[in-house]
Amino acid sequence: MTAKNGAPPIDHTLIDRAFRELIDAFRVDDGGDPSALYDALAKRIRAHLHAEDAAFARFAFVDAEEATALLAEHRAIEATMDTLAAKAARGALRLRDVYDFKIRFALHEAREETGYYRRTPEERARPTA
Repeated sequence: MTAKNGAPPIDHTLIDRAFRELIDAFRVDDGGDPSALYDALAKRIRAHLHAEDAAFARFAFVDAEEATALLAEHRAIEATMDTLAAKAARGALRLRDVYDFKIRFALHEAREETGYYRRTPEERARPTA
């Protein structure tokens, strides 16, 4: 499935909702384990990154530098998620960890928006000189 402009679907709204649910779980502090909410967030983000990876690999023929940077950010986000998953499994995930990750992910979203999603399908398919 693609968005109207030919890009992979942007499910950032669903990811933002999952972030909010996780943050709210920390704020409520009802003694519950936020790891299940973290797992749901990570699963959604990984699916999102996977869908974009294929598009960015094709985009490398148009703008290799930007595509390479976006893919590198994906790998860094995945590494951060692995670290956070380990913390969640130990019961050591903290609200500050989630906020820091949310900020990092928001910066990546902004880069995607300006470097990829704002381009038309034709621009994303036309190699630059």
